[in-house]
Amino acid sequence: MNLETSLDAIEAALDEGDFEAALRLARRAQRDFPHEPEVHMVTGHVLWDSGDLRAAREAYRTAAGLAPQSCEALASLAWAHFALADFPAAERAAEQ
Repeated sequence: MNLETSLDAIEAALDEGDFEAALRLARRAQRDFPHEPEVHMVTGHVLWDSGDLRAAREAYRTAAGLAPQSCEALASLAWAHFALADFPAAERAAEQ
């Protein structure tokens, strides 16, 4: 599966509300495309939607590390810190 096909499959599983399949596909995409920030972003979204905020934060952190100029990655990381009540880290991420 190429990157675009993988991301489309994850989005389709999310649209169907199948978080288990979406997470399985996202983890596979992380293995297949570890240097693609978009893979880590979508993984973070899957984890967030399934309620695993700590794991989502780590996925967003990885995405932000791979794409330090990505407003989406930094904003997602800031929101994850905020949701976990880590307000100083949320502020740092928001200021980047």
